[in-house]
Amino acid sequence: RLPGKESEHMFTREFWLFVGSLVLVLSAFQVIFSTSIPVFNQLLGTSLAPPVDVAEFYNRWQLPFAVVIGLLIGVTHFIRWGKNDSKTFWNRIAFSLVLSVVVSILVAVFYGFGRPDHLLMLFASLFALFSTLDMLFRFRGKLMNTGPAISHLGMALFLLAVLLTFSQKTIISENTSGYRLGEDFSETENLLLVKGEVLPMGEYHVTYAGREFDGERIHYRVDFLKTNSEGEYYKVFSSYPAVLLNERMGNVYEPHARVSLLQDVFTYITYADLETDPTPGSYALLEEFSIAVGDTMEVENNRLIFHDIQTRGDLQGASDVRITAMMELQTGDGRTFEIDPSYIIEDGRVMREDYLLPELEQMYRFRRVSDEPYTIVMEVYEDQPEFIVIKTTIFPMINLLWLSIVVLLVGLWIAFRSRWRSMRREKQKN
Repeated sequence: RLPGKESEHMFTREFWLFVGSLVLVLSAFQVIFSTSIPVFNQLLGTSLAPPVDVAEFYNRWQLPFAVVIGLLIGVTHFIRWGKNDSKTFWNRIAFSLVLSVVVSILVAVFYGFGRPDHLLMLFASLFALFSTLDMLFRFRGKLMNTGPAISHLGMALFLLAVLLTFSQKTIISENTSGYRLGEDFSETENLLLVKGEVLPMGEYHVTYAGREFDGERIHYRVDFLKTNSEGEYYKVFSSYPAVLLNERMGNVYEPHARVSLLQDVFTYITYADLETDPTPGSYALLEEFSIAVGDTMEVENNRLIFHDIQTRGDLQGASDVRITAMMELQTGDGRTFEIDPSYIIEDGRVMREDYLLPELEQMYRFRRVSDEPYTIVMEVYEDQPEFIVIKTTIFPMINLLWLSIVVLLVGLWIAFRSRWRSMRREKQKN
């Protein structure tokens, strides 16, 4: 039951309670509308484009709402129901206001906040925090009950934790592997890990130790290492990001968080071979081309010379035949290799004898005979080591985020219990 006598005035708690509720409704509407764009397009036949950078889009819209909520929490603590005296209000709020300004400057300098919107959110969240603590210790029971004050304390901590955690997050998985990742992966945010190799990543060294399939998920193990005084590696912890395989709905890439007191190390897979039974030492197609007798073909930094074709028939049956390509490979560093892959037809079946070249980690395959005279189709394969691509982010102070949620729920429970007891007393009187 809200007092109605002075509710038409702006300088009343009931008016600012209405403003706060309106801000929350507008914030929720923006989220609901934006996330419903695909539904609107499907139902109405429109072509509204969803945001490209989703995180930046919601941050840009929701941060002003967060600032307003923080300021409202800080201000309305010191406003009574009904009519208020402005001089009394400013005397009550002065301590929290000045303390918030001073601490905001100190925190901004320490953490290096430079963006104006981050500075505003920092001040608003600290103002909400200090005014709530002031309410609990100086004005407890006079201006607000304990339950709502504790909930406001949780909300203030939540706003502060979101700012400190996500504005100060650090992506440490810069690609130091020497392999190019392509246009789909940022070189400064993704790291390619070949199984067994150790690479530097932030304050750690990391290595891809292996994978395991449990029937639903492929679990990948990434060991985070450091070096001792003698330069030897020792394991600090292991991270186990996974991929949930789902052909119908799409695969789900599940991150793994290493939780500690001051920070979380958050790792997930951005690319991996999802074969549930991979073949060790498997080869990946590097190049396919047609080549005629007497021709020379460039294969990476090497020269492949096709000298001759040797044909041998009547292996077992009249229709059996073996065709061998007599080739020479000249490497860029001056080495020469004789290569003779074969194409075989035996009992009506096509078979091949590939030529493995361990020195270059390559395999040469006689794919088929071309329609053109004295021309064949060759395939060059490269030994493909098992690897994954990971992204690792450090979130500082994220435990403050979880603590704020606990504090908020505790305040909600205290308020609910107080209200429930009050209702029981009223029923007993009646």
